[in-house]
Amino acid sequence: MTELGRSLIKEGKQENARETAKRAIKKGMSDELIGQLIELPVEQIHTIRIAMR
Repeated sequence: MTELGRSLIKEGKQENARETAKRAIKKGMSDELIGQLIELPVEQIHTIRIAMR
């Protein structure tokens, strides 16, 4: 696989994680629990939460 292909796959996985975090936030889950479940840094989840307001 090319470097571009790997980069696109990585970006797709990150976008999926962000969308999953948004759904979890809407369901009322804590940043810490979301971070544990989808392996995103709590700081990034907090940033997503603020952007959703």
